[in-house]
Amino acid sequence: KLIALLDSIPASTALVLIIDKGLEEDHWLIRWVRKNNQRSWAQLFSLPKGPAMTHWILDQANQLGGSFENQAAQLLASYVDEDPRLAKSEIIKLLTYVDYLRPVTEIDVRELVADVRQGDVFEMVDAIGFGDGKKAMFMLRRLLEEGKPLTLYGMVVRQFRLLIQVRELLDEDPAQDHFKIAKKMGVHPYPIKKIIPQAKLFTLPQLKTIFHQLSEIDQAIKTGQLEDELALDLLVASLTQ
Repeated sequence: KLIALLDSIPASTALVLIIDKGLEEDHWLIRWVRKNNQRSWAQLFSLPKGPAMTHWILDQANQLGGSFENQAAQLLASYVDEDPRLAKSEIIKLLTYVDYLRPVTEIDVRELVADVRQGDVFEMVDAIGFGDGKKAMFMLRRLLEEGKPLTLYGMVVRQFRLLIQVRELLDEDPAQDHFKIAKKMGVHPYPIKKIIPQAKLFTLPQLKTIFHQLSEIDQAIKTGQLEDELALDLLVASLTQ
């Protein structure tokens, strides 16, 4: 039915379809676009991450009339993860701080960019790793008071995604330091130095199980089966019981 609708759209009408995930080359919609390339096109807009986010920050600063030292851009990228809107806001704040007269340095980023909530997430995950349910739940309640549950959920997902990557690399070579691991991951070494001891609290199968639970919670929230705060409560309770 959708193909019939697409085929019937007149030249005077523009239809925009926004899909929140990438489509494989053999997907029926991509095949239709290729077949009708005179009147349709598809464009992938992927979020910058890792080294791409660092380059994006450097480019944005340049477009705004300022500049960042490379290490400063890497550190900011590690703070904002894959959130260009947050990154843009922090770039403007940092450029304003230096009055556009000098490059933003790593010290500027450490002093001005608030990473307090991510630090609290780190502490909560630490408590989960040690099986300290009381502290983990306390940290969760404090984080929920500071912001929206879905934002917090995204930060928790980010933390466990990093833990899985670090744990995999540690399993390959336990002697690697944080500089080597960060280089392989394409991120700033500062957060990796903090994450390595935490990754050692979990086995790789444990981390993958937790990440699977996070995916199930995400689906339950999106389909209305669970309220976001309750979902986070149940997650922390199940991981520390």
